[in-house]
Amino acid sequence: MRQAIPYAMGGAMGLMMLGMVHMTVTGQSELGVWAAIGFVLAHVAAVLVIVVVPLAAARHIPQPARYIEQMHRPSWAHLRQMLIGAGLAVALTHVTLHGLF
Repeated sequence: MRQAIPYAMGGAMGLMMLGMVHMTVTGQSELGVWAAIGFVLAHVAAVLVIVVVPLAAARHIPQPARYIEQMHRPSWAHLRQMLIGAGLAVALTHVTLHGLF
């Protein structure tokens, strides 16, 4: 089950991006642009938290190693899994909606 989580999360984010890009490209809504900007800013904020929290923990908590080990620290394998999930979800949804299946 734990191995499926990055694929599922990547799939969900891929579908969100597909929706935002579709709204923007088709001119249905300018909300797509703001949603994409929010999506990018949320990831920038997450990266900042991933960097700042361990540094603060290492400096201000007496036993930081225990807390740092429990934190979510993405690896390249994790990123690859999320991108595979996103790609599969977007490709399947796109092909299905355009009637190729």
